[in-house]
Amino acid sequence: MNNTAIVSPRAFLTYLNNGQCPGLPQVKYSLMLYDYTLYKWLRDKYRAEKVGGFTTSCALINRKLLLCCGFGIGSPAAVAAAEELIAAGIKRIVSFGTAGGIAPDAGLGDVMVCNGALKDEGTSAHYIPEGRYSYPAVALTREMEGHLRKEFPDLKTGKTWTTDAPYRETTEKLLQFLDEDILTVEMEASALFTLGSFRNVEVAVVLVTGDLVLPEGWIPGFMNENVVKIVEKVTSAMVESLVEIR
Repeated sequence: MNNTAIVSPRAFLTYLNNGQCPGLPQVKYSLMLYDYTLYKWLRDKYRAEKVGGFTTSCALINRKLLLCCGFGIGSPAAVAAAEELIAAGIKRIVSFGTAGGIAPDAGLGDVMVCNGALKDEGTSAHYIPEGRYSYPAVALTREMEGHLRKEFPDLKTGKTWTTDAPYRETTEKLLQFLDEDILTVEMEASALFTLGSFRNVEVAVVLVTGDLVLPEGWIPGFMNENVVKIVEKVTSAMVESLVEIR
């Protein structure tokens, strides 16, 4: 059986750009974002230069960090966007978004660096079908933890549950995954970790708890003023550390 893909990300970008694939080998990191308002805020704050050639919105800060947004949510969308970044030469990808806290002690605005993800989504199976969990790059994850712990001494590290079906987060599954010491639920981490392993690039995931998904019910907090401020503070801390802004 021939498992070689017929269409490659590089071939698609080359077609999209009239015969030339975008190349960003000098860029050290890409920060993937799921909230366009946050992307625009960062782009304006750090005077990022817009970068074309991708199906997503991209902007470059200090020639070192590429912001990427505008691709939607969920594993298929995030992996397709990350494939384009990898095809352009980027080797380190940090995904940042909100997650649902499922642990009994979870609070709105908790900051977490993810050290493993349960694969309850469909994208990973097309890359590496084996394994119930996928894992981030150790070095990049430790780097992000080191940067963020300076600003957030209560930073958590832990596992997340990645699902394609946010409206099927059942009590049965919740209780099962709590027994496995999973702290959050979201929609992209496990597939991005799997992609990183498959493509031999470093991937890390940072999360802020934007809602609570508990056996007794759902507590939303995405628009909570404190949560919004923490999200902005986390992204600023990451950007300023990664591009060495002083």
